[in-house]
Amino acid sequence: MVMVKKATSSQVSGRSSSTQVNSPSVAIFQWLSYAFWGWTAIATAALVGICTNFALNGYTSNYEAVAYVVAAAFVLLPIAVVCDVLFSRRERDEKDRVGMVIMVIHAVLFALIAVAALASLVFSLVSIVLSDTSDISGPLVSIATSAVLAGFFGKLTFRIMRPMTKTRMRLWLRSFFVLVVLAAMVWGIAGPVTQTLVRKDDARAQRAAEASQLLVNEYLNQNGQLPATLQEASDLAGSYLGNTDGEAVSSAVEDSLLSYTPNVRPAETKTVSGATEPEATFFYELCVTFKYDDDNRGQYASYLFRPSAYSDGIPGTSPVAGETCYEMQAVSYGSDVVRPL
Repeated sequence: MVMVKKATSSQVSGRSSSTQVNSPSVAIFQWLSYAFWGWTAIATAALVGICTNFALNGYTSNYEAVAYVVAAAFVLLPIAVVCDVLFSRRERDEKDRVGMVIMVIHAVLFALIAVAALASLVFSLVSIVLSDTSDISGPLVSIATSAVLAGFFGKLTFRIMRPMTKTRMRLWLRSFFVLVVLAAMVWGIAGPVTQTLVRKDDARAQRAAEASQLLVNEYLNQNGQLPATLQEASDLAGSYLGNTDGEAVSSAVEDSLLSYTPNVRPAETKTVSGATEPEATFFYELCVTFKYDDDNRGQYASYLFRPSAYSDGIPGTSPVAGETCYEMQAVSYGSDVVRPL
């Protein structure tokens, strides 16, 4: 009887040494380790996709998305590594109950994501082969993003199902994940994020050019004549349209990014048929200075931009570096219009 008890005790002891202990702390770090590696993979794939798009289509001033994704990867990576290290200290190859449930849930989910990403990669390759246009930047961005997702989640699935705790496999996979994420972050910082800093003045000039039209129109509606300077329009109209636009215009003028010339030709007054009040059209000139070429700059023009001579909106800011001037017009209605001489 005593010998039977000893045998049973040794079997339990052997089983406990090879099976993961499902204490609350182990279960929590197991779940967090899997989850944070998954979120890190998604952030890395998004970062690679955005950087690939900028590399293929040229840089623009719209870099906010890259900065946020880099920040997300920067936060998620160390958390994933710490959780993985803490979990690895108590992890065993065999899992049961809570440990088994957590493993199965994440393994199935990550495997499905890897297969979907692989399918997207293949579809993008097929679309390139069958495409009848020379623009394949979209499929190439999809291929880069899908490749990172498929590779990352595929290896995560393998790491979850086969931890091989008695080997250095977990350390190798962890090092691989860290290197991939760091490489993507360096690419994002050295490329788009750096461009954000060096092209900040161009973005400010474009924003000021758009805002100045609103300020001039508001000043004209209030006074019946064009402002002598953009600062004058900013001081008055800023209280109606918000100080942010006024500050952007004032800053651009001070830094010689934006210039304004009122009354570049005589104003025109006429009475529209059926209208009870006269209509006066005033003409002015806006000049915007950019430091860098940007072929995509005109694509982000606001709804105010209408191409025509003496238009009431800038016809898309110039994609070429240097100073570009626009002939503008503004219309005022009512008896308070200052009659042009």
